[in-house]
Amino acid sequence: MKLKLLLPAVAVLATGCAIPTNPLQLELESLPEADKAYIVGKFITQCSGGMEGCTQRFNSIWASYSNTQLEGYSDIIQSRFGSIQDKDTEYDFIDPVAGEKGFYFCKAIPAGNYALTSFSYYSYGGGGHGFHSRKASPFEIPFSLKKGEVAYLGQLRLTVLFGAKNSLGIQDYQPGWLELATNAEQDISYAVAKCPVDVKVDEVSNKPLNPVLANSPLVISGPASTQQGNPPAK
Repeated sequence: MKLKLLLPAVAVLATGCAIPTNPLQLELESLPEADKAYIVGKFITQCSGGMEGCTQRFNSIWASYSNTQLEGYSDIIQSRFGSIQDKDTEYDFIDPVAGEKGFYFCKAIPAGNYALTSFSYYSYGGGGHGFHSRKASPFEIPFSLKKGEVAYLGQLRLTVLFGAKNSLGIQDYQPGWLELATNAEQDISYAVAKCPVDVKVDEVSNKPLNPVLANSPLVISGPASTQQGNPPAK
């Protein structure tokens, strides 16, 4: 499956500028810690070549989720590099042999009903260009959290299609698709180590995202990643 890049830029989120404060973030600032919920998991992108032997070929790759009942309550899980204003992503593991890099995440959200709604690829060069899955194949994968709940959403791997090298030795690449998997027994201890120290992580709900619910050719079940990175500190 080969997906064409869309021009011009498809989302302000991809430009490398700081994400504007939205209602979700504003509510989080006003909530006591006990009332917040947290999603944890593992985010993986494919890579190849470059100075480190495993370069992410798009400057920014991210997955988006939104509250299904409150407009504007949205956020992203993002891997990026090369932004003028924002720091490059710090990875928990980089594996040139497997051609992937990734990190564990722990993100606060107000309790409620949510859905993973899209994924995107974006490069800054040439005035900016990217691909947004919502334009090609809209989907929603629901999940919900209660106050104080910490939930494991599984592994999200955004693939890249690598082609042949051209006459200049530059390898062709295109956006791929989203693969969902789960490896709760290994991932949870690493992911909750990314949560604030005062978050209660004794009980973590196992709620991996189900690719079947997407009903989209761009979201499939994938193999579980066993890359670990540094041992969790918590």
